[in-house]
Amino acid sequence: MADYRLPENIRPTRYEIVLRTDLEKETFTGTVKISVEFLKTAQCITLNVAKELVLSSESLTITSSSSALGSIIFDERSRSYDEATQRVTYALPVQFTAGTLAVLSIAFAAPLMDNLLGYYKSSWPGGIYTLTQFESTHARRAIPCWDEPLLKAVFSVTMISRAGTVSLSNTSALSNLPSNPLVLVDHFPLRVVEDLYAGVETGEWTVTTFEETPRMSSYLLAFANGAFVHRESSYSSPISGTVRPLRVYATRDIIEHTQFVLEVTARAVPMFEKVFDVEYPLSKLDTLVVHDFDINAMENWGLIIGRTSALLLDPNSQDLTRRIRIAGSLTHEISHMWFGNFTTMAWWDNLYLKEGFATVMGSSIIMNRLYPEWRPNSQFINNHLNRALRLDAKPSSHPIEVPLPDPSQINQIFDALSYAKGASILRMLAGYVGEDEFLRGVSHYLKKHSYGSTVSADLWEGVAHTTGKDISTFMRHWVASIGFPVLTVTEIEGGQAIRVRQDRFIEDGQLEEKDNQVL
Repeated sequence: MADYRLPENIRPTRYEIVLRTDLEKETFTGTVKISVEFLKTAQCITLNVAKELVLSSESLTITSSSSALGSIIFDERSRSYDEATQRVTYALPVQFTAGTLAVLSIAFAAPLMDNLLGYYKSSWPGGIYTLTQFESTHARRAIPCWDEPLLKAVFSVTMISRAGTVSLSNTSALSNLPSNPLVLVDHFPLRVVEDLYAGVETGEWTVTTFEETPRMSSYLLAFANGAFVHRESSYSSPISGTVRPLRVYATRDIIEHTQFVLEVTARAVPMFEKVFDVEYPLSKLDTLVVHDFDINAMENWGLIIGRTSALLLDPNSQDLTRRIRIAGSLTHEISHMWFGNFTTMAWWDNLYLKEGFATVMGSSIIMNRLYPEWRPNSQFINNHLNRALRLDAKPSSHPIEVPLPDPSQINQIFDALSYAKGASILRMLAGYVGEDEFLRGVSHYLKKHSYGSTVSADLWEGVAHTTGKDISTFMRHWVASIGFPVLTVTEIEGGQAIRVRQDRFIEDGQLEEKDNQVL
């Protein structure tokens, strides 16, 4: 079986991306400079790239010392591609030792497709626009990258687009920053740079450069370009008093139906700060509502993207069910700004650390603080706990934590076990230790692992730190084992005693003894 995980000898630390989007030709081109550090001796560099991305002008420049090699130019002989693992490998002329710092430079191009993955196009009555969906392994469709959640880096994004369109990314646009294509000339041929910036001087194209992101995983990177309009609000941080803008973007045909998104966001973000005692770390939070999106919404850091069916509300509507659904979607995604983005699972086998947590926070704990009149705890039982029990009662169920050596299997665990059962056992843990103590443990966990990557044991340690309880032993079977128990109580000795038997509950009543594990 192929080894689908990237080698651990090199890690990225920074991406500098320049991206040109042509909505008329329905193509995108760009360059990326990736600062890397050699952690071990290596004679090749391997990273992810999808086959539809055409690469050119690839080179490596050593920055940690004056190298006699100068810039290493890669050609077809030094580059190999494995389609099964979506990895490109560049052979180096010599071995580089641990501690070597370098910049890998690659130009790329691809058509804009409507497949709802990577960097793609969506249509509306006024034309097309572009957006991203990189979770779980689709950032490689837009840029060459180390496309695994553990390999966090800083991203600097510059977007070049036709005049009259709006470009969005994770962070705020830097105002009054002149475009400077000359910074690319040392790493790319002049023709590549000229093609990227063509039309900028005449005003036909505009350049938007965004603030650097914090260290984050590649699947959280996002950008969009189109004829967007927006509504704006703000919130004041209860921790620092900082006022941050909150915006919702959409095309003009649907913007009138986005006000409720702003209202919920403005209430939810300061509530999350209070509960976690961790300030939202970016300078803004935008939401982009789009026509074509494969899931309800996606928690890109600083730029939530969601589809119309999940987020739009007629301003004249009194539909309470729809309001509850929209608020639940938003609080789920906003929860990810901390759980998943600020602190990220090391690999997808711990998916529930973000999805289960966002579900219990968004549907129960935070929702109960924002809208107690909606009785969210009762709704949690109907919508999530019962859903988890139904799926976990099947013989085909799987543990919440499941090995995932092959990234092609990741989408299979975006199911009720990661979301609903993950949320239910975390809610059970909060009930066991007390909700306030649970949240203090979560705060400790977030602060200890800020901008880092974690596994289940790290969360259990955080809650144990504040409660003094052995959380790891209590929770281990719930995440590592299949199913849930059913107790059978029988009177014995003429009613003077009882016998209690625990079995795994199964929907058809038939279970082999080897599968009847005691929790």
